[in-house]
Amino acid sequence: MSKKIVLCARIDESCFKTLQKYAKSTDLTETKLHLVHCIKVEPYTYDFFTAYYPTQEQYEPLRKQLQELLEDQAKKLCAAQGSLDVEVTVLLDANPKEKIASLVSELKADMVVSTTKKRSGMANLFHSSFSSYLVGHAGCDVLVLRE
Repeated sequence: MSKKIVLCARIDESCFKTLQKYAKSTDLTETKLHLVHCIKVEPYTYDFFTAYYPTQEQYEPLRKQLQELLEDQAKKLCAAQGSLDVEVTVLLDANPKEKIASLVSELKADMVVSTTKKRSGMANLFHSSFSSYLVGHAGCDVLVLRE
């Protein structure tokens, strides 16, 4: 029976390097990897209306560009350990934490892998950690990797 692992990807080099290091050091044979990124929809409220970023017109080109970037990263993960079964998904939601947790449940994943940067002081006080949310809401094991 194959395992399902969701790899949560932020779009930065530090995250990608950490995920590659994970792939090199872990036996991922008979594992289906889901490399996932969720674009956050940001509302901007003005006097008489609310605008959203990305707009509907911007979303598809942005999704396509991120899909290509993540597919390149998936190839690097495969190179780290030979042939791997990797599926790339780019999502759009106002709450990426909830969207990813929902996807984890929908996929019936065995584990979620997330990366985190060390924060302290005021940055930690006002920042709601994506990884902390997953630990509390994912219906499976969560592995948090420090970058």
